[in-house]
Amino acid sequence: MTGSDGAPALPDAAWWLEDPELWPLLAFEGGADEHGRPFDAAGEDLQQVLEDLIRQPEPVDIDFARYLLVHETPSQGHSWGFRHDIEIAAILVAEHRQVQDVRLLWDAIYRSSDTWGVVPHQLLYTAGVKRTWRYATDSATRKQHGGSRRLAPAARPRWKDLAGLREHPA
Repeated sequence: MTGSDGAPALPDAAWWLEDPELWPLLAFEGGADEHGRPFDAAGEDLQQVLEDLIRQPEPVDIDFARYLLVHETPSQGHSWGFRHDIEIAAILVAEHRQVQDVRLLWDAIYRSSDTWGVVPHQLLYTAGVKRTWRYATDSATRKQHGGSRRLAPAARPRWKDLAGLREHPA
């Protein structure tokens, strides 16, 4: 199986979802190329999977979405510049509106000055403003996340902006 550029084609998203034991093939593997530039061995495959998933009309499996975001976040920090892959991964998690994902989203948004400037901060509130605030300021939650008082986001989301993110993530 080959892609349009003659390179081996990556299996479609359904293939990855069928067997979670395959997910480590997409895990972040940071290193350097022969010129000393940052390199992620699984980065191109992860990028292709994210692009395939964002085009699906329905939300993807939440565990898979979380796995992808967990591995895209350090990949973004390891690379030079900004790639929209982290934004796509964050959208795939945020669309499930699970309050416990606020920490994963926080880590992605605040990974670097590049992600802070581009990834929509409103994604932090997809589980609801009051619910997220209560969760983030709860002492048990802070203890679970290393005592971070900064977890609680400050700005109110603009829901109309969130509604269109899946269709236009970049």
